[in-house]
Amino acid sequence: MVQPEFFNLLKRMGLCVLMESPETIRKQLAELENVGVQEVILSFPDTLQLDSLRFFAREIIANA
Repeated sequence: MVQPEFFNLLKRMGLCVLMESPETIRKQLAELENVGVQEVILSFPDTLQLDSLRFFAREIIANA
């Protein structure tokens, strides 16, 4: 069963759209993990351009 704090967290994060600085996104992902989220689904607007995916890998994942 999903805990109420999970829904409160999603509300605070703006319906779970992660569009801030790399530091803020890392904090948001850490908060999700702290309430028990084990997986997230990522969507990048232009999948043919890998720059945003590379940026995410370099700035978010590598520095987590």
